[in-house]
Amino acid sequence: MAGVITATPASATTQYKIYLSNTDLDNGWRLEMQSIAQNFIARTAPYNHEVKFQIINGTNTVAGQIASIEAILPDHPNAIVIDANSPTALTPVLNQAIAQGAVVVWFDTPLSNAKAYGVTTIGGLTKPAYSTALWLIHSMGDKGNLVINNGVLGTGGEEQQNAGVLEAVKQFPKVHVVAQFSGQWASAPSASAFEQIMATHPVINGVWDSGGESGVIEDLVKAHKPLIPIAGYTFNQY
Repeated sequence: MAGVITATPASATTQYKIYLSNTDLDNGWRLEMQSIAQNFIARTAPYNHEVKFQIINGTNTVAGQIASIEAILPDHPNAIVIDANSPTALTPVLNQAIAQGAVVVWFDTPLSNAKAYGVTTIGGLTKPAYSTALWLIHSMGDKGNLVINNGVLGTGGEEQQNAGVLEAVKQFPKVHVVAQFSGQWASAPSASAFEQIMATHPVINGVWDSGGESGVIEDLVKAHKPLIPIAGYTFNQY
C-alpha cells in the first residue's frame, strides 16, 4: 500500500522500540537476515542511539508467532518488522499493535493486512522463481522429471515461489513434476526429504529449490549420483 510514515525525533532519553518478528526457522538466510539487522542498528548512526532493537523468534508455527507478538504488546512497540508465517492469520494480533500506535512493516512474505506497509522486490518472489525455473528447465533439455523443493507451506512467500515455478513448467509439456516436498528453506529438512524422494523416484533430471539446496546436493554426492541441474536461491554453501 502507499503511505507516509512520520515520526517525532527521539529525545536524548527516548528510544524507539522496534521489534523484528521472526520464527525459529534457523536456515542460513534467516540467520543472516537477523545478523544484518542487528549489525545495521548497532553500527549505524543515528539508529544506534535512537533505536532499541530486539528480535523475537516464536516457534515455527502461526500460533507461535502470534504468541510471541502478544508477549511484546505490553511494551508498546513503536514498530514491528515482520517475516510472517501466514498472510492472514496474524491480522488480529497485528491490528492490536497498530491500534496501540505501532507501525507494522512486512518483508519477504507478504501480509494481506491493508494497515501494514510492505517492502518487496518488483514482482515479489514469483518473478525470480519463474526465471530460475526457466534456466533449470533449459538445462534439463526442456524435458525430464522435475522435483520441486518448496519452502514453509502456507506462507505467502512459498506460495509466490511455487506459482512462479509452475508457471514456467506449464510451458514445457515434456517436463513432468514427479514430486514436491517442503524443505522449509533449510538444508537439513531438504536433505531428509530428498533422500526419500530419490528412493521412490530413480530418475530425476532436475531439482528446483526455494532454499536448502545444499541438502539436496549432499544427498546426491552421498548416493554417488551425478550432479543433475539444480536451481534455487543463493543460500550459504550453495
